[in-house]
Amino acid sequence: KYVAAVAQKYKDEIKVFEIVNEPYHKPTDEFCTQHVNLVKESVKTIRKYAPNARTMAGGPPEEVPPGLTWWKKMHAAGLFDDVDNISMHLYAGGGGSYPLDQDLRVDAYVLELKKLLDSSPKTRGKELWDTESGLCPMESFYIGRPVSYGMWGSKGFTRRRPVPYATGTAMAARYLMLHFWHDIKWMYYHTGISYGNSWSLCDFDGNPLPATVVMSQLIRYLDKTIPADRPALPQGLWGLGFQKDKQYIATFWAINAKLGEKRYLTIKPGNLKIMDMFLNPIDARDEIPATMNPLFIVGDKEAVQKCLDGLKVRVEIVETKTHRSEQIPLTAKGQNHSPKLLAYSTSPGYATGVVQNQQTISTGTPKDTWKSGTHGTTHWLEYRWKNSVRINRVKVAFNNNALYPYMVQWHDGTVWKNCAATPRWRKLQIPVENYTFPASITTKKLRLIIQTPKNKPAQVASFNAWHAPRITPKVKEMPEIWNKDFPLSEEGFVKNWLVCGPFASQGIRYGKNKTPGGWDVDFLKRCWIYGFMGDKEKNIKPMVDKEHFAVFPAVEGVPWKPATVRVAWQPVHLTSTNYLDLSKYMLNEVITPKGELVEQCIAYAACYLVLPEDVDGWLLIGSDDGYKIWIDGKLFAKKLVYRGAAVDQEKYKLKLGKGKHRVLIKVANDIGGHGIMVRLTDKTGKPLDRATIQLVP
Repeated sequence: KYVAAVAQKYKDEIKVFEIVNEPYHKPTDEFCTQHVNLVKESVKTIRKYAPNARTMAGGPPEEVPPGLTWWKKMHAAGLFDDVDNISMHLYAGGGGSYPLDQDLRVDAYVLELKKLLDSSPKTRGKELWDTESGLCPMESFYIGRPVSYGMWGSKGFTRRRPVPYATGTAMAARYLMLHFWHDIKWMYYHTGISYGNSWSLCDFDGNPLPATVVMSQLIRYLDKTIPADRPALPQGLWGLGFQKDKQYIATFWAINAKLGEKRYLTIKPGNLKIMDMFLNPIDARDEIPATMNPLFIVGDKEAVQKCLDGLKVRVEIVETKTHRSEQIPLTAKGQNHSPKLLAYSTSPGYATGVVQNQQTISTGTPKDTWKSGTHGTTHWLEYRWKNSVRINRVKVAFNNNALYPYMVQWHDGTVWKNCAATPRWRKLQIPVENYTFPASITTKKLRLIIQTPKNKPAQVASFNAWHAPRITPKVKEMPEIWNKDFPLSEEGFVKNWLVCGPFASQGIRYGKNKTPGGWDVDFLKRCWIYGFMGDKEKNIKPMVDKEHFAVFPAVEGVPWKPATVRVAWQPVHLTSTNYLDLSKYMLNEVITPKGELVEQCIAYAACYLVLPEDVDGWLLIGSDDGYKIWIDGKLFAKKLVYRGAAVDQEKYKLKLGKGKHRVLIKVANDIGGHGIMVRLTDKTGKPLDRATIQLVP
């Protein structure tokens, strides 16, 4: 009855009806029979009431490649027989979170589905549609990477590591061309420009991300092309061939790149056209880089293939250095609770070799690399702590010539469990992975397992673990609350802020006229995802839930416990007061006892001032204690002082043009209170009643 009612009501509006989106159930024989019968009955009903509409069977929620098992069982049960189209969701690499070279897996997956369709006269030639997939989440190209990346769902905000915009742009182009080549309609999953959401194609001001630009260019260019072939290419390159009228279009890119490896192409194009992925012409007289970005060679097919046959690839290996880490190292010698590091193999009675230095330090040097024997095909390194430790991040690195599947597991006291919410075996394209767990774990055992071919040793350059707890409470406020314009108060006070901290500023200075510790330190350089990121106080665009490191060192006379922690920007809305009491938002139970103020520290407050017209007025501030103010990245004012806050303790000339201005205030605290009051007026002292505050860039 439901299907009949929907088909009758929308028969003139809906051209294709999808029957059951992502049926979430294991494909048992019983379920396959029930589901196929449901689809067949629905098809009959739709064709009765909407005879001009097409029907489409929805596929499983499993991404590439695990969903293939579901399709095979459903095909055998007759799911494809009566529908017109097949609906897939071609997510690959953790929902699109790890897309590099995943187009190869998508290609293999689609080829298998096409084989299924071609295996039966009833299903041969039916269309495949990708009704939902994308890259998740794609990095903003704002300077300073201001985005708190992730998804909002029933359990609040879930953080996800962003796809770098360069990788996202290249992979969007490659995915798009793969859809064209296989003649698959693609409905890219775009969730709009809501702050923090995954899969978005636009930045927060509505401007398209680079991936969107390249997709738009290629959609126009590849319109009315037909798939031709797979061009013959040197090892390490992969591509597709298209025919458009009398022109042959060969597109190709580098795959399986290794850490520190650079590839260069020597091309003799003659009169052929060579373009980058944005379709800009390339001068190919000299070597050009062969990267993940697609290249195009266009012209007569015979001439293009001759050009491809003459391609020469040169490879350079660049020495890489280990990046600095700011987390607490749990695997280094000399630390409290230093672990034992043991080595094992699946071969009975066989030890894989001596583990050097308890841990290894650099990537790939013979001195520091641990190497197993060749007995067995599974080898592992295991850390064992005397007492339980918490872990939320690991780094593994392998030699370039030993990139074998691996997994990292932790022991819960009874069984081993996977650390990452990813496929059981992780397959590397580059020899280093440094990733954060979905949630912290507590364990006495952590192990790295490597699966090798027969007679091949495992070679591990480094295997390290850390824990850096977050002391900022989880942001529970929905984006609709802070993603809007806020007026100033009737007196002109700023009452809506982004706040981040605390950061260490050791040493009591009250009455001694000493510079606060950390006064000239750029604490915002330390980013949880990216490490050191440059001069952030000048460039940062703060956003809700963006995280930074805060290092509280072990020094004498400080009122906090030594630790390396994560702090995040959180929204604050003042109601009954004009005083931003920063001390309230620094409370935690990690570096200070519960309920105690954090003293000898620094915090940041930020907002975005939106002016409907040019302003020539005043910024007035009261503070506890000293402060520095930046507006649009330029140091606007500073005051080294130790005091309690009062209204309008300083007054600064404010001259700004119409538009949006980034305001960042660094506030030091010696002892006691910690906060600011900021007021904005025109020349005459009248509040800027038309100015507004935003908390999103």
